[in-house]
Amino acid sequence: MEKIILTRKNCHRAAQVKLIEAPEMGVYEWNFRGSKTSTGLLSHSFMHVAKQGNDSLQIRDIDIELNKWEVVAWKYEVNFEDLWDKAVRAFENTSFSPEERAALYIRQYEDLLLKDLSKLPEEEHKEYTEKFRTWVVTLFDKHSRILSAMITGPARFPTSRNEKANKSYDKAMSEFSEWREKYARRVAKRIEDAKSPEEKESMEWLMLKRDIDHNAKACADVDNGEPYYRSAFTNSIFGKVERLANNGKAALVLKALDYIKQVQENEKTGLKKPLFTSRHKIWKLQEVCEKAVQRQEERANAESIEIEFDGGKVVKNFADDRLQIFHDEKPNADVISRLKSNGFRWSRFNGCWQRQLTDNSYYGAARVLFGNDVLNEERNEFIGKLRNA
Repeated sequence: MEKIILTRKNCHRAAQVKLIEAPEMGVYEWNFRGSKTSTGLLSHSFMHVAKQGNDSLQIRDIDIELNKWEVVAWKYEVNFEDLWDKAVRAFENTSFSPEERAALYIRQYEDLLLKDLSKLPEEEHKEYTEKFRTWVVTLFDKHSRILSAMITGPARFPTSRNEKANKSYDKAMSEFSEWREKYARRVAKRIEDAKSPEEKESMEWLMLKRDIDHNAKACADVDNGEPYYRSAFTNSIFGKVERLANNGKAALVLKALDYIKQVQENEKTGLKKPLFTSRHKIWKLQEVCEKAVQRQEERANAESIEIEFDGGKVVKNFADDRLQIFHDEKPNADVISRLKSNGFRWSRFNGCWQRQLTDNSYYGAARVLFGNDVLNEERNEFIGKLRNA
């Protein structure tokens, strides 16, 4: 097995080490920056600590000391150690200690990657790590173009060029964050889509049950003297069950109503009065749900309705329960921004911008096509057409 020497590049990842010249001393637990030796106005000094039982050794953060140790085990394997030189170059013109800055950023990027990987299925790890690494290289490259007058000197300092370099780096950081969020959403959607209807319903019920339990406990606390508004918690329960009813999820609604009855009748909950009286409208949600199911069945059998506008058409797609906007040509950036801000998302499969078919979707489409002027007659006429079609 190849011997791995402890260095400044990898010491933050080490979990266990042993002395190269005295292996008989056994394995030490490695504590990165385990001892603070001094505190300055703007910085702190640290020593690494190698611990074995009650004995401990302090090691300075320099390779001549670190190289006396061999790494036995890592805290984690994934790393950007091979990007060390690139990271140092990234801060040569902005820091008096580019190596320390490079080490800090590499640690932070590794921590961020590990955090992201913990939320992704294992089969996604390789692809995500490769793309993450590409982003880190890009960010180091862009930062290397940034200058500091404190480092390079103020004479003939290229202020304009430096401003552009700063903006380019900030833009890349923003795009990197956006990429991470989009990747996570895409994977989450793929996982959700792969679930069976039974799995989805089971997960939805567990979340609803947890919410009912949480709010019921809060109501019991109020009954026993806590200074909160009880109605805030009962309204939260009602709102969630009402949404399920309006979406026609009959099985979940019935299960929720039965469970609420059980909670109210259980003396161990600490409730001094029911969450909902017998005359509360929550008990009518089963009827609301039945009507919603009927509407869904009617919609599923209804033909789509098209309403044309200058440059495209709006489609009420009852079968998919979507309001869709088709454009003859790709809309400009301003229109795309309005589409997104009004809840529309691009569907590559359907080749259009779409959102769920609701009353609010009609107003959203009108804002996209005609703006926010509520007195615009053409806008209001368009909303009327959508609602009555």
